Amino acid sequence: MASTSFFIPNTHPSLTGHFPDNPLVPGAIILDNVLSIAKDQGFKNIDQIVSVKFRAHLRSDEECHVDFVNGKRGIMATCLRDKTIILTCLFVPSAQ
Repeated sequence: MASTSFFIPNTHPSLTGHFPDNPLVPGAIILDNVLSIAKDQGFKNIDQIVSVKFRAHLRSDEECHVDFVNGKRGIMATCLRDKTIILTCLFVPSAQ
């Protein structure tokens, strides 16, 4: 299992149009960060994203902790804000 954290700064360009006066980090930005971190953790090529579920919001400057667990069906990534699950993602890395 591997773990790391990230945050999206309040200056990120996607936040200006994503719910003005109540900015939330778009799900695509969260997922992009998770996949980039997965590559940094050694999962260089991702063959398939099996499922993604967004469970709660993430605001700018909030820390998002990411855990990766290797399972039978692939790699499960879980993003947490404190103890709240933000996102779960099951992906299959290439056999390389």
